[in-house]
Amino acid sequence: MSANPSPPLEGTDWRLVRGVATGSGQATTARFVDGTLSGQGPVNRYRAMYTLTGRQLRIAGAGTTMAAGPAEAMSAERAYLQLLDAVRGYGLTGESLELRDEAGTPILTFDRAPSGLLAVNGPWAVRAIRRADGLVTIRDGSDANLVFDAGQATVSGSTGLNQLSGAAELHAGRLRLGPLRTTRMAGEAEAMDEEQALLRDLEDVAGLDVEGDHLRLLDEDGGTLVDLRRPGG
Repeated sequence: MSANPSPPLEGTDWRLVRGVATGSGQATTARFVDGTLSGQGPVNRYRAMYTLTGRQLRIAGAGTTMAAGPAEAMSAERAYLQLLDAVRGYGLTGESLELRDEAGTPILTFDRAPSGLLAVNGPWAVRAIRRADGLVTIRDGSDANLVFDAGQATVSGSTGLNQLSGAAELHAGRLRLGPLRTTRMAGEAEAMDEEQALLRDLEDVAGLDVEGDHLRLLDEDGGTLVDLRRPGG
């Protein structure tokens, strides 16, 4: 019986296992899609452009969000971005990806991420939700957000009025959130109506589409229920 084929470079969630000691406990990830590399660094989210010709791979123009972190983690992040800039090729072996320099030496090694939730790990700001009349931008001043924890398979955050938390399960491209628990603070009618609409949308989530700093939570038919962006993205 032949071994399972290696996952493709593009469209796979990768987690760094060798090359940079992150010093933060935060998983460093990478995802290559249609010329854009995005992921979580030791501290910040990052995004870069890449070109792929056969086994030749070039990565350029990496930029990050601007959060500060411990000195060791920030140093690791700078080293990681410098190594990305030095990449000239790649290799796939089993469930692993090697990014290689000009001499063909592996400089960054990734394993296939155990959970597709790594692609959305961390915080997301809610920008719009589905209401009766379609996708509607949330009210001014709302801090509605979701935070995915890939390691714990959970989602938490805020409805803009109350805190929420629950399970997040992703299998074969299907995402299920909940059951969701919330605190019980009351508020103005507009805020409470928006909260109820958001919670209904989250209960109906069946899939997701993520591209860089943009995340859409989808219904069974692929329609957008909740539109989110990375903070600062």
